[in-house]
Amino acid sequence: MSSKRIFPVPCSLSDFTRAAWAVLLVTYGVTWLGHHCWETLGRAMAVVLALYHFSWISYICGGYIIALYRARRERDSHKKHDDGEGGDGGSGYVSEAELPFVSLIVPARNEALVLRRLVESVSQVDYPAERFEMIVVNDHSTDNSREVLDDICRDRQFATFVKAVHRYGDDTGGGKSGSMNAGYPSLASRKQVEAAGATMHVVGYLDGDAVVDPSVLQKVALAFVTQPNLGGLQVPKCINTTHCHGVLGYYQFWEMIFDSAYHQWTSSVGGFCDLHGNGQFVRREALEFMGGERAWNECSITDDLDMTLKLFIADWDVRWWLHEFLIFEEPVTTWSALFAQRRRWCYGGYSRFLDYWRYIVRPDAKKRWWRFSSLCQFAVSFVNMLQSSADLVFSMSYGTPRMLQYARLSALYQFVMSIVCFWGPGVRQIRKQPSWKSPVLSLLQALLVLSTVWPFIMLWSLLEAALRPRSLAYEKSERIAAL
Repeated sequence: MSSKRIFPVPCSLSDFTRAAWAVLLVTYGVTWLGHHCWETLGRAMAVVLALYHFSWISYICGGYIIALYRARRERDSHKKHDDGEGGDGGSGYVSEAELPFVSLIVPARNEALVLRRLVESVSQVDYPAERFEMIVVNDHSTDNSREVLDDICRDRQFATFVKAVHRYGDDTGGGKSGSMNAGYPSLASRKQVEAAGATMHVVGYLDGDAVVDPSVLQKVALAFVTQPNLGGLQVPKCINTTHCHGVLGYYQFWEMIFDSAYHQWTSSVGGFCDLHGNGQFVRREALEFMGGERAWNECSITDDLDMTLKLFIADWDVRWWLHEFLIFEEPVTTWSALFAQRRRWCYGGYSRFLDYWRYIVRPDAKKRWWRFSSLCQFAVSFVNMLQSSADLVFSMSYGTPRMLQYARLSALYQFVMSIVCFWGPGVRQIRKQPSWKSPVLSLLQALLVLSTVWPFIMLWSLLEAALRPRSLAYEKSERIAAL
């Protein structure tokens, strides 16, 4: 563990705007230069871009193989750990003496219909009752969430581990980040953690519509016990297929399958991977270093992505659980809500790189591999989209061939992704729901939406960052009322 950590501070709004303009102008300028000087520079740039995309696809495919190998090795090491410590004979659990104290914070706004289902789900976890607690933060709810939460706290079955925090008033802003910070003062104290026999404290965050697997806390404990420098862990999550209907539901299901697979193999090679809100766990020591009850950036619309970059900069490790899905959530209900949510993800993901770019490119920076990996992700996810739009504009203006040949490369990329990572884990989840008769058709529908929706949303978010004042308003995504 590093003895000296860096405390990252986001840049000012003016510096943010300058950085967004710099990325936009440099990308369009270099692309224009390539088309303007096609014979001397353009062909060479096209070759470099083609090699870059080929290398990235190779990295994706190779990373998936490495992830499978690492997952198998971890299962073997878990069995050895169990046998040596008196575990349960190969299930991948740690001994009770090593189990950390786990606090679950649930930021909830208008979740009255699903709160009791979540609490009942958590009450079934395979974990010592004295080693975990649950703090539900009622954040300015306008439905009857307050009454439901108070009833839950009075229920003898749940009163031993559920605490309620109610946030109302004009001085309690900050969106979801503010709710997560509001739950921090209610965490078990150090003395309470020690009285429970634990030597480590882990804080997890769940959405109100989540349903957890009974083994989730055991798996989280295993990851933190075996990795001393692990600051953040994301548990793979999946859309609840019971409520997936039509193209909208199929798309969200397959998109999350792809996202989980991608981050799992990126994590397996020690690269840059993100926390994803629902199902994220952070070591309390890391939260204290980040500011305790101000650890989550209330000026960010994507608190999880912001925290990921801060943990990496502070020399903590961020990893994904490499095995099964352990958390399930409800899909977004309408196309407009889907677009708004994806736009927020894109804008927030792009913004955090502009906020902390000085720390990423530091010449004395440690862990150069994750920094290189993060820059590659920034280039592929965001700069590539700007370059593609500039490439299209200038190729039409100058009559020169397109450098990137975006349509062909993206088609190849999505084909490889669908075969390599969508199919296996996706079909395993579909088989649990017999109502899904055609996984092939649902996958093709999802690929069609993925190839048409994401490019426009990403391009809109990138241009918005440079051309409009920075957006800091957090909007809750409306989901299905499952009960």
